[in-house]
Amino acid sequence: MKKTISPVNQLRLESIASYLRELRINEGLTQKEVDCGIHPNSISNIENGKPCSILSIFLLCDQYSIKPSELFDIL
Repeated sequence: MKKTISPVNQLRLESIASYLRELRINEGLTQKEVDCGIHPNSISNIENGKPCSILSIFLLCDQYSIKPSELFDIL
């Protein structure tokens, strides 16, 4: 059974996705060059606003040296 994502939560995912993409680009990295234990295909999904695990969020925050709260403050 596929879960439906509300429009509000989809906007939240897209905001997080955009911010993470910007952080990666600002560091001059491609999705393949991000070395935090997440497969490049998963990074692509995250950066395209697809749902992901909180562990993936933590790993990306560590990669970009930000606190998870900084990521959620943009919402």
